[in-house]
Amino acid sequence: MKITFFILLLFCALKTSAQGLGGEIKRSDNTPTDKAAMKQKIIYKHGKSVELDNSSVEDIYSIELEEKAQQGNAAAQYALAKIYCLGKGVEPNEELSNKYLVKSAEQGYTAAQYTLGKRYLNGNMSGVPQYDLAHKYFVLAADKGHINAIFHVGLDYLLGRGVLQNVSKGLLYVEDAAKENDESALNFLGIMYRDGRYNQQQNPRKAFDYFLRNALQGNADAQSYLGQCYMYGFGTEKDGQKAFEWLKKSASNGSSDGYYWLAMCYEKGCGVKRDLQEFFSNMMISANLGDASAKAQIGSCYIRGEGVEKDEKEAVRWFIIAANQGDALGQFYLGNCFLDGIGIEKDHQTAIVWLKKAADAGFSPAMDTLNQLKNETFICLSDGVDIYIRHIRTSSYIYK
Repeated sequence: MKITFFILLLFCALKTSAQGLGGEIKRSDNTPTDKAAMKQKIIYKHGKSVELDNSSVEDIYSIELEEKAQQGNAAAQYALAKIYCLGKGVEPNEELSNKYLVKSAEQGYTAAQYTLGKRYLNGNMSGVPQYDLAHKYFVLAADKGHINAIFHVGLDYLLGRGVLQNVSKGLLYVEDAAKENDESALNFLGIMYRDGRYNQQQNPRKAFDYFLRNALQGNADAQSYLGQCYMYGFGTEKDGQKAFEWLKKSASNGSSDGYYWLAMCYEKGCGVKRDLQEFFSNMMISANLGDASAKAQIGSCYIRGEGVEKDEKEAVRWFIIAANQGDALGQFYLGNCFLDGIGIEKDHQTAIVWLKKAADAGFSPAMDTLNQLKNETFICLSDGVDIYIRHIRTSSYIYK
């Protein structure tokens, strides 16, 4: 008997990013403390991203700058680390970038210490993360008031990353960073109170307030979280119009999560007239920005023929992409496609593999389907009965 697998559900997805210190925050002349310490990213051969503070140092290679660096000028060394990383006026050179970064950090240059901590954390120095060294340099930078470093010290204690886990101490660091309006810290605390993590009780109002603070200073992810609060009345009164407005801001600021939930507004008719073509269009942007759950939703659009012409094979292609990225909804969809032979040849064994992956991620519809298979108690749904899973997002809080 054919098992129809699309079940109508409502789920508010949580993606996150977070970081925190206790005590008075000290300042240093060479420490970028405004949110300004904006970050540039570059992909190294290790496939890892590297973050660099945009501090006020030269950003183009010159012989004079090289001479200053060789004479021991810490600011010049940090500047060259950036230049060789980004290839500004020279060929990118990871080895030289790391060399000058270490020299600058060892002389106590705060921005270099923070950046070196990030490189150790991301595995840029050796190809694998070195959490103990990352923590060492985050502490050095945090002691001089580097807000992002303070946040990462907090994360280290919260996650037991390079140091013995101490949740209470970690939260003090995160809260100190949030007092300075660190965007990552504000989002972290908002998500913590939204979900009730780290031994904290769920507190919708606190979550809403942290998201609002961050959204007002332009953080795209916070704008998306705030829009979701208005969409579902979490920590505030339900307001479809405000939900749509904040999600539109988030999307315009380039957030894949913002595009995802803006698409949901069009699908649900939340604050805007229901428009399945706009739903598909915005969901596709989110998918192209890398959102795995959006890719699963694109597949479901092709299955249903909503906002796009129905194409079961194309649906399966998108489910495979989402499933391979670890998205539970994509894994569930794909498992059922194999189970029912939708857009792909039936394969019971492969179906079970993907359904188990989704179930292991805590996706209850997958658990239900597996139980049905185990008990062999299936209900045959008549043709034309469509039960779809919608609005399901896996919780993927990854703080890097």
